[in-house]
Amino acid sequence: MEKNIINFLRENKIKITPQRRLILELVLKDRTHPSAEEVYLKVREKMPDISIATVYQTLELLEKKGILLKIDFPDGKSHYDPYTIPHLHFYCTNCKNIIDFEFEDREIFEKFINKIDKDFEIKNYAIILYGICKNCKKNF
Repeated sequence: MEKNIINFLRENKIKITPQRRLILELVLKDRTHPSAEEVYLKVREKMPDISIATVYQTLELLEKKGILLKIDFPDGKSHYDPYTIPHLHFYCTNCKNIIDFEFEDREIFEKFINKIDKDFEIKNYAIILYGICKNCKKNF
């Protein structure tokens, strides 16, 4: 994995530092859509001297390069998703988990976006469904 991370950073013309390698490695492995603070806590376990500013700056850089999606959720924090292919997010209002769902018919979604894009300039988008996940629903 280490070699893949280094190649990935090089391909995206990102200066390779131990901090960036570790942050990218952790975020690519994590499908829970961590916030910057959560990434910082995980990175600090392996690199205690890292600053939260370095984590924020690295996540912002990775998002600008299109390596991560940055999504704002109701908890007031930005969360990061390594899965950059268009998809839906389900936010459980009870347990706060974020779950990915793929479009079964991507063509319908692309037609919808193209129709809107004729009249507007879409810079970014996030489709978030809110409700109770099946695990929480069992406990109600």
